[in-house]
Amino acid sequence: MGLILRLTPLGALGGVIAAGTAGLLAGALLAGGVGSIGGACVGGTTSAAPLETRSGPFSGPAASVTLDFTCTDLSVGRQDGGGWSVAADFSNDRGPRLDASPDRLSLRSPSGTFFFGTQTRRMVDLTLPTEQRLAVSLTLNASTAELDLGPGDLASLSATFNASDASVDLTEASASGGISLTLNASSGELRMPDSSLAANVTLNASSLELCSAPETGLQIRYSDTLSSANLEEAGLTRSGNVWRTAGYEAASVRHDLGISANVSSLRVERTGGCP
Repeated sequence: MGLILRLTPLGALGGVIAAGTAGLLAGALLAGGVGSIGGACVGGTTSAAPLETRSGPFSGPAASVTLDFTCTDLSVGRQDGGGWSVAADFSNDRGPRLDASPDRLSLRSPSGTFFFGTQTRRMVDLTLPTEQRLAVSLTLNASTAELDLGPGDLASLSATFNASDASVDLTEASASGGISLTLNASSGELRMPDSSLAANVTLNASSLELCSAPETGLQIRYSDTLSSANLEEAGLTRSGNVWRTAGYEAASVRHDLGISANVSSLRVERTGGCP
């Protein structure tokens, strides 16, 4: 709750609450992680308005995508071609703000949207193309997200989740650039790609399930405070603060992650991917 308040006009109160509840969060996370909290918008109900589709083309080999949403149920996927499309309720001034050019797409919640209030939760369904090499920047507040960023080239992904539930699927993506994820009071699932990848993850009062194929070489540089992780159970061996699977250096596909966990829970799943 303190982390949520920090993102509203009650920021000072949020700091006090966050400091006073660290011990309770630690106990809850060590016992079983964070549950669903993406519906934290007080008084909000999901809009029943019909969705309107808007679309446009990208030109050239690369494009940037910026997404910034509060109290939103977001779905992102990719399809063949060089154009994007978004389905949302654009019927009034509470709809998402859209700004597009041949090499850039920006979608944002309207200004003045906070966690606490009577605003309606919005649905946004975004489809991105596979032809362009995409650089994606994402911020979600009190939202839910299903992000499937493959197939196609992913130049970079920088995502911050605040009081949100998110699933990030990179299984079919060609993640040629860096991946950076920050979860604050959030719950997440990260499905790793079938190609080599470097990523950095920060967990603050959050839980993350990391899913990697059993034949993939996995290395995690892990630091934590009052957190739990199943790294040994998942078959990784520790050397200092580095955990590796057997045969990591010889693996044809390698995932190298730096993970910092603060009052958080990390679970690595390698037996066959995420359920």
